[in-house]
Amino acid sequence: MDWRYGAVISLVLLLAAPILARDIFVNNQSGDDHANGRAAEFSSAGGPVRTISRGLQLVDQGGRVRLANTGIPYRESVFLGGPKHRGFASRPLVLDGGGAILDGTVVAAAGAWHHDRDNVFAFRPRRLTYQQLFYDGRPLKRVPGVGGSARVPRLEPFEWALIGGKLYFCTEQDRLPGEYQLRHAGLPVGISIYNTDYVRVQNLTVQGFHSDGIRLADNVENCELLKLECRANGRCGISAGGTCRLDVVGVTCYDNGRAEMMVEGFAQVKIRDSDLAGGRVPPIKIQGGNVTVDGVDYHPPGRDSLD
Repeated sequence: MDWRYGAVISLVLLLAAPILARDIFVNNQSGDDHANGRAAEFSSAGGPVRTISRGLQLVDQGGRVRLANTGIPYRESVFLGGPKHRGFASRPLVLDGGGAILDGTVVAAAGAWHHDRDNVFAFRPRRLTYQQLFYDGRPLKRVPGVGGSARVPRLEPFEWALIGGKLYFCTEQDRLPGEYQLRHAGLPVGISIYNTDYVRVQNLTVQGFHSDGIRLADNVENCELLKLECRANGRCGISAGGTCRLDVVGVTCYDNGRAEMMVEGFAQVKIRDSDLAGGRVPPIKIQGGNVTVDGVDYHPPGRDSLD
């Protein structure tokens, strides 16, 4: 074969690669991880898979994983990175949440709660460094300790505190914690992104993870977070470290434990049209790297997050 002919064929295949990438469909109610993911509903063409992780196993480079918003949260930790999880300049690899929720909370084991005093109950969660407590899918108000004291602060109904390695919750009069179906942060990180290029995560709420909602560890280029809500994660909503390059567009972060966003190492983060002013903790905590907000260099006000 003439080498020039072979070069032309290779070029055509390279250019066609983004076009050939398929959508992979995920449905956490009707899906089946033994399916091929090539259709939103089961038919002769196939059907949706059940988990995001399985969808990411099946997606092609430059493809799209599309979640069905079933009204029931997806409860899993997701890893996105490596040679397969990449996109192209003309077509990024996309994880499209479709408005769904990715949730890292778990339920305390039966009998874990014990009475402390009055209407206050306590239990020792498996993960202690950071925590969140949810009721009916929404984060509850945390009451911080006073001056590092081991004394449990005064709690009103539906308030909680994390003191001395225990989580304390105040019920309503004559009610028990088990009647509320409380959930606390259990899974470590919502979406871990590492060693990849041209990826986008969009249209998704990420909540209730023990550490970070979305974590870009290192060596991530051309990553975009678009129209996300990152709320009530134990440490922060979004973290970027190493040599990551990240665009954050139309994102809301609030009620996260230590900061709404953390930037470390040599990360470069550009934020546009977003709201990270949760109020209780720093909107952006910078421990290295560079951040711009709507085209202007960001300089934090210099206050630390809560203990």
